[in-house]
Amino acid sequence: MKNERLVHLKLKLSSLAAEFRLIRNEENKRLKKHRKVLEKKKQSGELVDSSEVAPGYRSLHDHRTGIVRETARHNHLAYGFLREVPYAVMESRCKEEPDFGLIEKIAQRFSTVWSEEMWKTWSEEARGHLAHPSVPVAA
Repeated sequence: MKNERLVHLKLKLSSLAAEFRLIRNEENKRLKKHRKVLEKKKQSGELVDSSEVAPGYRSLHDHRTGIVRETARHNHLAYGFLREVPYAVMESRCKEEPDFGLIEKIAQRFSTVWSEEMWKTWSEEARGHLAHPSVPVAA
């Protein structure tokens, strides 16, 4: 039987991906509507500020690319840890180090049996990969 808690984490990842898509679709709707408004203004001879951003777009974009993306990343890394996937396989390159404390909390929440030794090994390998990302990893 599959680990039920792991199934819950997988569902959480799916819902975060769906939220990401929904927000992006809403962003696109607002941009499209804003472009139509700008085009009508141009056709009527009004002065148009092309640097103007669609109302509500910026907050949606920042939420999607900030909070939702980071939450999904940390949950994904916790899911990989629980499935014993090395960090280097999950993120071959990254711009900033993940919050290992948060990943640990998520992994503890969704694991049935917690192994401090396994976590220490995984996180140390991850930090080593972050320090030397060009070193090839055996999967």
